[in-house]
Amino acid sequence: MKNNKDYCSIKKISKCTKLNLTTIQKTVKKMYEKKILFRRQKNLPSGGYIFEYKIKNKKELREIVKNIIQTWSNSFEAEIDRW
Repeated sequence: MKNNKDYCSIKKISKCTKLNLTTIQKTVKKMYEKKILFRRQKNLPSGGYIFEYKIKNKKELREIVKNIIQTWSNSFEAEIDRW
C-alpha cells in the first residue's frame, strides 16, 4: 500500500463528490465486496474507529467502468432501434 494520503474516509469522499453519505456508503461497500478497494481501520484518539479506503488498481477500475458504460450504451441503442 503506497501512501497514507491515498486513503479516504466515507465523509471525505462524500464531501469531494458532493453526494450524500448513504450513497457513498452503499457504493463503497459494493466496491469493497468486489475487491476493488483496500480498506484500513483508523483508530480515533477519543475512542472508536473509522474505515478509510483506496482504489486497488486504477487501471482495472477504469476498464470495469468502461465496460459497464459500453454495455449500457449498446442496450440503449438497441432499445432506440426497436422504438
